[in-house]
Amino acid sequence: MAYGLFGFLQQTGSFQRVGSSSLEPVDVRIICATNRDPQAEVEAGRFREDLYYRLHVLPIYLPPLRERHEDTVEIARHFLAADKPVAAVCHGAQLLAATGLLKGRKVSAYPACQPEVELAGAEFMGIAIDAAVTDRNLVTAPAWPAHPAWIAQFLKVLGTRIEH
Repeated sequence: MAYGLFGFLQQTGSFQRVGSSSLEPVDVRIICATNRDPQAEVEAGRFREDLYYRLHVLPIYLPPLRERHEDTVEIARHFLAADKPVAAVCHGAQLLAATGLLKGRKVSAYPACQPEVELAGAEFMGIAIDAAVTDRNLVTAPAWPAHPAWIAQFLKVLGTRIEH
């Protein structure tokens, strides 16, 4: 992957489709994101230095939400209030409970979260560890074994159709 991307980036705004004999011009901007320090990855030999310098033109650091505790509840509140799709698994229901917008909703979570869910006015759904609950735009599940059901239900809420 990196070799193909590097080859594209060092060209002059064109690419050749597999099986084609002609170049097609393109005008693109590449936006990359990572949870690792790219410079440290280069220094450790896990990322090509020449590719790093082609991608690292205008670096922007956005702190992860785990470093912005004051924002997470407000972001969740915005999505719930706007009836936008929201998904939570395990202890994520504690964050949703803090929004004050769970009243009357059906919510699953890790069993230890039941008191917070109920104090927030939601109905705690004690379901199998590999199951998920959908209540309108909200999809919740008790723990990671539910990821297949949780993702499938969330994709349905998003209006995504997956075919095999």
